[in-house]
Amino acid sequence: MTIHTGAITSRDPLTIVPGGASMPWPPDDPRYGPDARRALADAQLEAANLGHNHLSPPHIFVSALTQLSRVTADALAGVGVTDAAARSAFGSFMGRGSATTAPEDITLTPLGQNAIERAMHESWRMHHPQVRAEHLVLACIIVDNGFVARILVALDQTRDSVMSAIIATLDVPDSYRAAENATATNGPYERFDDDAKRMLELAEGEAIEAGDRGINSHYFLLGLARLAESGESPAAERILRTLGVTSAELRAEVEKLRRPSERVERLQLWLTASAKLVIEHAIHNAGTGTVRPEHLLVAIDTAHDSIAGYILKQVGAMPERVRSLVD
Repeated sequence: MTIHTGAITSRDPLTIVPGGASMPWPPDDPRYGPDARRALADAQLEAANLGHNHLSPPHIFVSALTQLSRVTADALAGVGVTDAAARSAFGSFMGRGSATTAPEDITLTPLGQNAIERAMHESWRMHHPQVRAEHLVLACIIVDNGFVARILVALDQTRDSVMSAIIATLDVPDSYRAAENATATNGPYERFDDDAKRMLELAEGEAIEAGDRGINSHYFLLGLARLAESGESPAAERILRTLGVTSAELRAEVEKLRRPSERVERLQLWLTASAKLVIEHAIHNAGTGTVRPEHLLVAIDTAHDSIAGYILKQVGAMPERVRSLVD
């Protein structure tokens, strides 16, 4: 089966309409487990049965509820959230379309795409090997633009209550969501050594200089580079020597990603979801020990960070060499 992506008809302003290019559905990616794949396939049929020409988070949410493990399904049923009740609530305010839509003619909305990507992100945060239906439900709640929230309100539940009920049934590490509300200088850094804390602080400074409100993890690399350049951290200098990389090489690769800058104040900054994931993986990778700059670099690999990981590969710091820093 296939599904359409949105077609961009204008970039200024950005306008996306149904009927773009087709892609395999469910996604042709082995990291989506059998239950998640069934949920995504069912969501497409759910949209078609309702006469909707699009697939968005509420379709995925309702269908994923039918594929939950028995433990999670029972936990949600205990607070009044079942697939039947959710489907009824969804149908009551979305209604049926006037035209018949074939499943392969349905378009995955940008928010629908965000949901399946966020499900992958949540599985990585939990260190689970595959995306499961539970991750899809969580993701739909997280990226929702209001429709999933309306379903939950109809069931007398809140975003937090349902998420908590699901998470309580899963095997999650202590690091999960540890950086949810973190900034570069205020977060779960009790076990971070001075160099790791300084690396994050300098990363924030690099983002400010670049005029970028979102601190992505490639700024962590620049934070490490600046720490080594300062001459105040033998550890940072040793890391770069071990990797066979110079701070100038790191800066040159990041410079290729530069966007037009604007003046940014510290209070306007935030850590991106991928940066928070790297921080949480660093905490997990360090076990009960001290979190060092090396753990942040290894976390770029284990957290599947595409931008920072690409930069490291471009300068010759392949994943196996990065992992050797903590072996």
